[in-house]
Amino acid sequence: MALRFRFWIISSFGIILIIFITACWLFISSSNHSNKLQNYHTRLKNSRILLLETNKLKEDMLLADFNESGFYASQYSSTERKFWAYNNRLKQHIRYFKQSPITRTFSLNNEISRLDEQLEIYNNTYNELIYLYKLKGFKNYGLEGKMREYAHSIYDFNNNDIKLYCLMLRRHEKDFLLRKDLIYVYQFSSISIKFVDVINKNPSIEPKQKKYLIQQLYYYNKFFRQLSRIESRIGIKGKSGFLNKSKEMFDKLAQKIEFLDATLTKNIDLHEEKLKQNTLILSTVLIAFLIAAIFILSYSMTYSVKTISNSFTTYINSGFDNNSVKYHKTRIKEFNDIYLSFLKMTKEINIFTNFFKEKVLERTLAINQQKEEIQAQQIKIETQYSVLLTKSNELLEQKNC
Repeated sequence: MALRFRFWIISSFGIILIIFITACWLFISSSNHSNKLQNYHTRLKNSRILLLETNKLKEDMLLADFNESGFYASQYSSTERKFWAYNNRLKQHIRYFKQSPITRTFSLNNEISRLDEQLEIYNNTYNELIYLYKLKGFKNYGLEGKMREYAHSIYDFNNNDIKLYCLMLRRHEKDFLLRKDLIYVYQFSSISIKFVDVINKNPSIEPKQKKYLIQQLYYYNKFFRQLSRIESRIGIKGKSGFLNKSKEMFDKLAQKIEFLDATLTKNIDLHEEKLKQNTLILSTVLIAFLIAAIFILSYSMTYSVKTISNSFTTYINSGFDNNSVKYHKTRIKEFNDIYLSFLKMTKEINIFTNFFKEKVLERTLAINQQKEEIQAQQIKIETQYSVLLTKSNELLEQKNC
């Protein structure tokens, strides 16, 4: 099917434009996707940093804040406020991960949900630790404050045996708080039993004072046991508690974030490799189409021009013989129109040539006929002249005779 040259040009440039627009769209889309991946990756790194910061703050509280009276006197310490500030930022990152299309693209929904659940457990564990430590207290606060109060009331009693046993209880109390070993709880209980017996058997102590001392010792022992149970929940030697659980949850969170980071890094590398491949493919397709379009258009134009030129030459060399020209169809309509016009012109030239040949032949025949008539008249005249001459000679001879 022959089409106009303008159609070929417009179609070629149109396809080139479509390929170019597609390439631009893919490039922009890939760039946006790369930016989203990088932003996602950056937030993962920030999440990891925030998690490390929260764990560091938790350790700071264990080492510092729990030994400061301000931690117990106020509702929230400065370290706690920092912890929750970091924690809220970490939650914001997780909300971003949940809503991000990157999570759906790489099927990370379950991993992110699990990360959110583990963070919630981590925070609950932290809250429980804070609650237990504040309940446990320090110096004049919490259970330690109450224990100290009852221990001082016992120690202040003016009796050396009472003071000795009180110091023994205080030593086991301090050893337990320092080493977190249940053996000191058992030793404390053993000393308490002996202490009651010492109080009851001491004749220098009045019954009312004995009742007072035993009552103070009861509350001292009661609060120490409560404190030991709190320490067990917090975490003591050979026992798992919230400290161990908090560490486990931190390790799981860190491992989960590392896993997500490694997965995303791998996907980023794959995306960049795919982007390079797509760019190479589109560039190859674009260049190949350009070469093909240039070749086809050049060949079509060259073939059309050559065909018409050969027809002109053949027609001229044949003496303008109309039958020597054959129609050769091309892909370009404009050249077909020129060729058809040329064929029409040869036919018209042939008609005019034949017409003039007929006129020349008619004129030649008329001239030949006139020439024959003149020759006939000339012969007739010559014949008449011969007859007259003969008659003239006869008359002369008759006259001379």
